[in-house]
Order: sequence, then C-alpha cells, then structure tokens
Amino acid sequence: MIYHVSYISRSSNKMPKSALEGLAKQSSIKNQKFDITGMLVFDGFHFFQYLEGPKEDVEKLYASIEKDPRHASVTTLSEGEIE
Repeated sequence: MIYHVSYISRSSNKMPKSALEGLAKQSSIKNQKFDITGMLVFDGFHFFQYLEGPKEDVEKLYASIEKDPRHASVTTLSEGEIE
C-alpha cells in the first residue's frame, strides 16, 4: 500500500523565485531517494503539497515540513493509505 498526505501552509516569508526553484530541485532529489512522489504548488503566499510513498518515509518528511521555518499554519487536508 502507498501512504499519502496533503497539506496547505502559509509562507512565513517572501520566497524569491530562485529560492523556490532551489527548494524544488533539492526536494526532488531527496524524494526520489525515498520513493516519494507528489506535487507542490506555491502561489507566492501559500503552499499546497500532495505527497505519496512508503508510510514511514512520508510521515518523516511531513514531520520535517511541519517544523520547517519557511512554513506557517501547516494544515493537514488528508492522509492515509491508498491502493
């Protein structure tokens, strides 16, 4: 089974395009290592992300996102196992 989590959060500070591109590249490399896939949307103020992969790895990643100072008001939208 695959585990998923989706969340929204508010950016805690203004994020320039170059920083967002660096974050996306770094995250992609790290997520591939743990077989995590998903999607990240950023509108300049808010993040929406959907993640899926092995449960333990997705939970660890999400816990680190919740502690990341770039995120404020992290709100879980959905989580659980999918077939």
